[in-house]
Amino acid sequence: MSAAMLKHSLLICVVLGLSTSAFADRGSHRDEKSIWKNPPTDCIENLVQPDWNPNDCEDLSKATDLDRGDFWGGKYNFCRAREAMKREAAHAGSVKNSAVRTASVIATAHVRRDEKIALIYAAANRYEVPPQMVFNALNNESLTSEVGMLRDFDNYSCGTGSLNLNQWCKWGLSLTEAERITLGFPENLACDDDKITSALIKPLFFRLVPEAESDLFGAYLLNPKRIAEIPENEILASLPPASESTRADQLTLIRSYTSHCADLVYAIPAAAHMLRDTFDTIVPKALRKRERYHGRQRPDFAKTCSQPYTSKYYPFHTGWVLAYAIHNIGEEAIEILNHYYTNENGKVEYPKDLSPQKMMHAIYFGGKYDAVKNQVIIDDPDDRTQTKAIDWLWPCDASFNIKNLIHHSMPDTSPLFNEGSADCNAGPDSARRTFEGRARFEVDAAAEK
Repeated sequence: MSAAMLKHSLLICVVLGLSTSAFADRGSHRDEKSIWKNPPTDCIENLVQPDWNPNDCEDLSKATDLDRGDFWGGKYNFCRAREAMKREAAHAGSVKNSAVRTASVIATAHVRRDEKIALIYAAANRYEVPPQMVFNALNNESLTSEVGMLRDFDNYSCGTGSLNLNQWCKWGLSLTEAERITLGFPENLACDDDKITSALIKPLFFRLVPEAESDLFGAYLLNPKRIAEIPENEILASLPPASESTRADQLTLIRSYTSHCADLVYAIPAAAHMLRDTFDTIVPKALRKRERYHGRQRPDFAKTCSQPYTSKYYPFHTGWVLAYAIHNIGEEAIEILNHYYTNENGKVEYPKDLSPQKMMHAIYFGGKYDAVKNQVIIDDPDDRTQTKAIDWLWPCDASFNIKNLIHHSMPDTSPLFNEGSADCNAGPDSARRTFEGRARFEVDAAAEK
């Protein structure tokens, strides 16, 4: 993932209206273990946007604050989003493009609400993912709205979970044969990371959307079924050289993906599987085997939910939070975390009390900041005698999204986080700029005081 790809998720961060304030005082970790075992979060039916009646909206025809794009939270902002969409429909270009994108998902987040809630619970149960993590993965990408295909800086993602072709393919491997047949997956399904890539979608996307307009509002709502309807010979002509059988399978997979990826019925379980696959194959084992309930233990909030909490993991289990961060910025999230927790002997050593708050802090402060290049310098994971540079936006965005995850699901936990502000695009604050980037240096600094 390139740094440019972060702009879309940074947009959603701004929508949620949260700052990176937790990072102002890097020595403050006032959470308690009990909070994460029994968090003050809520049921999925209370986290998904309410089904407000647009007829109850006040007249906003003279509102002048629609270009800000901060439409998340509360009925008034829902009404502002609808007004922005109304103006854009009447006069294209009258509202700032980024604000229109945001308004489009806010104004439709209530559509199929009950079905969406049931699908989140079902997907969480099927893939044994905490339902709060499924919800937040969807919320971070599209605010749970049913959207089409977006260029997404050459990721060509689709649906409420913003899944690409490779992620769709891997979800197909988890399905029953009957389910794969229903969704039109190829009989010989193979999901090679080097061959099943978004590059297969790119020429088909640009066949329908002029490149100059590919990041504009219209492309954000591109119905992927239009790609599925492109004549077979034209799709085949766009594919790279390969055997006839390989190209036939790629054609079939592309049509399966573009025919169904925007539908909540498939997008939600596919997103849950993406988290599960990331957790199982990328998250370090040391972070997977922890923070579990035993026997009939479950969090208190679940007692009032419409569906039982079946996951054996804490709702904000650190391994699942890391999987969420990886979906946001890629495996760099692990690399930065490991750099931060590398001890003086060169070994990665996670603290026993590692929490989502501390993980957020570690990803934000991991590595040494290079002010000239606006990058974070960490150990190269493939050769620790060398270094690797990561664009500053990556760890900042991942940390920001972890904070969003916690604050949106646990709005009463603000005392756990310091107040203040930071802007990823403006670079880190002074404390981050001068920090050496490892946990042991914080311990040394604290000892000196």
